[in-house]
Amino acid sequence: MNKYVEILRTKPQDDYSDFEYDSPVWETFTHAFVSIKAMSGRELATANEVHSTSTHKIIMRYQPGVTSNMKILAATKTYEIVAVVEDDSGRDMMILAKVIGDG
Repeated sequence: MNKYVEILRTKPQDDYSDFEYDSPVWETFTHAFVSIKAMSGRELATANEVHSTSTHKIIMRYQPGVTSNMKILAATKTYEIVAVVEDDSGRDMMILAKVIGDG
């Protein structure tokens, strides 16, 4: 796991605020070291049966609370989490994601 990333979640709106956001406001959920790999043709074919938009596989240590409603900011790319799968050992997790921004 060689990349240090920021995992973002949507910030809950203040119950006492009259202001409604046009788009979600993101806040840091956690930081983590991960491994990011583009999925191979065979992996894409298999993943597309369930998650048609997945293009990357991200492996990280198990982190409770990571969901498909979150984003991952890497150095030059932003990934939208499509699915989160815990491995059998409960030590690691695999995230299926798609690139939504380069920068």
